[in-house]
Amino acid sequence: MGTLIGNLLAVVLIVVAALMGFISLETSAIIFAVIAYGFWLLTVAVNFSVSRVISENFQRCLSEAELRAFRRYNVHIRTPGAGETLSALLNLLRLAGFVWAGLCAWQGQYLLAGLSAAFFFVSGGIILRTHPFLYMARQAQTGNDVAVAELEALQSLKVTRDRYLAELS
Repeated sequence: MGTLIGNLLAVVLIVVAALMGFISLETSAIIFAVIAYGFWLLTVAVNFSVSRVISENFQRCLSEAELRAFRRYNVHIRTPGAGETLSALLNLLRLAGFVWAGLCAWQGQYLLAGLSAAFFFVSGGIILRTHPFLYMARQAQTGNDVAVAELEALQSLKVTRDRYLAELS
């Protein structure tokens, strides 16, 4: 459900930015960049600000790998639906950035083209962190040791967190 909401929100934002193309391509590209980088900054800020907020009792229950996974993927762990939504939103904006990059390059707006294309690379890390299972499952199935270790740490963290929350109830 979160993926659907994120994609629909991204489509609405993309259409809003595209409609500004009636004014000028430059205006449209600037609005797209503000939207894309704005949501990216918001997601990075949320991820960073809550990554260190953890109760001491819960922290004592975690292994080193689980604590590292909690800090890295905390948006997905705390609110999986919001993580999926943000991931889908940023991912679709990421792909739309190539359209704007191509149009801007075609019109000679090279700075805006570079800014739009760069979003693809800038946003990749936070997209993975907000919805790790979607992006690492395929890699783990092909035998990528890092992906397997990350997914195992996430599964172990989920079990530990569920046990800890059950004890609090």
